[in-house]
Formats: sequence, structure tokens, C-alpha cells
Amino acid sequence: MRRGHSVEVVHCEDAYNLQAAQSPHSEAADDGILVHRLRSPYGFLSPLITQQTGSPGLKRRALERIFSRDFDVINFHNLSLVGGLGAIPLSRAAATLYTLHEHWLLCATHIFWKNGREACKTPDCFTCTLRSGRPPQLWRSNGLRNSTLRHVDLFLSPSEYTMRRHIDGGVDRPIRVLPTYSPLDPGPIAPNPGPAQP
Repeated sequence: MRRGHSVEVVHCEDAYNLQAAQSPHSEAADDGILVHRLRSPYGFLSPLITQQTGSPGLKRRALERIFSRDFDVINFHNLSLVGGLGAIPLSRAAATLYTLHEHWLLCATHIFWKNGREACKTPDCFTCTLRSGRPPQLWRSNGLRNSTLRHVDLFLSPSEYTMRRHIDGGVDRPIRVLPTYSPLDPGPIAPNPGPAQP
């Protein structure tokens, strides 16, 4: 903003309220960031529909209205309850980015934690999802991931490990490592090396 940029953030209050102990309405000092708070009169049903279908569902019109504007860049972050993968094709920005904060694109638990008790070595996703206390996600079996990810121009990964897991998991869009803020020297930013060779 000091350099002439404008920043807007979209979040889903219905998803936040599923686990929040307090309302997200405490307003910070005006820092020039425009926050779009998505709300549905159906409350928790809105993020549940998104979680199940991978689509914006009850939030579609609001997202279409926001994304129809003339943005230079849209950077998607945690989409699991905000609009799902179906929000990505709504971007009309010159550049559509996606930051890989975790492994939601590859794992319903987001973190490869099998059955809620151990590291995942062999996928058994449907059973694992139930044992982990999450509703199964219908969209994970219908090809939605690959059809929507083609709209992403570049993925940003916080680590080489996360980049490699996504490449090995079938994400074939360009990925670059952009380390999160840390006092540790991350070394040079590596371009996407492509899928691992067998």
C-alpha cells in the first residue's frame, strides 16, 4: 500500500464461526486493506457444502462479484471452506497464484496424518477421513482438482518438501519455492524441477 498497491482479503465468517470462541468483527486500525467477509443466512451449511462439493456453493455470487473486478493478481490461500477449488476459475486476474500452506490438495486431513494417529505411508483416504472425524469430500473422486488447477498460473510453496509432494501427487502446474518469513537463510529460490523420475 505504501508502494501504491491495493490489497483485498476474502474470508468466510461462516467457516470461522464453526470453531471460533469469539466474533471476528474486532476491527483493527485502518491499514488500507479491504476485507470481504462472506456470510450466508444458512450459517454452517455454507462451508459444509463447499467442503463436500469443492465448489463455492452458497458463496458463488459473492465471489463472482468480487473476482469480476480488474485485479492484477489473485493469490488463493486456504480454499477448503471459503470457495473450494471451484473458486479458482472465477479469477479474471492477469496472474492467478496459489500458495501451498499445507497439503489440502493431496490429503483430506491436510497434513498426511492417517486415521488421526500416525504419518500416512499408504493412502486409504475414505476410511482415514472417517477415522479422523471429517466428512468425506465428494469432490476428491470426480476429477475436479485437475480441471480447476489448470487455471493457476503459478503455485508458491514454502519449502522444497511441499513442492516435491505436490509434484509427486500429480500437480503439474509450475511451482516455485518461496519460503515463509523466517530468520533462517532459505538459500536460492528453485524453479519447479518437474516430476521425480522413477
